Amino acid sequence: MTRTILNPSLVKITDASLYFRDYYEELKSRRGAGRARIAVIRKLCGIMRRMLLDEKTYKHIEIPLYEKKRKSYEKQLNQIREERERKIP
Repeated sequence: MTRTILNPSLVKITDASLYFRDYYEELKSRRGAGRARIAVIRKLCGIMRRMLLDEKTYKHIEIPLYEKKRKSYEKQLNQIREERERKIP
């Protein structure tokens, strides 16, 4: 089920990580796009599981991209909070 949920986000995953992009492209050339998609999703699930169990951060993180996304999420969160405060009498 997790693979089914993550399948549409494969493009975002490969765009966000050079590690996953290289892994996907190499597998796609050898095994085909379908198998490469499943392999990337399976690898991502394994990495996420290991990170949760070991309480560690992702080692292939690209800091500038991470900071940009973090700021964007914080801005969205602040907007949501402001909207909620306006609605509460």
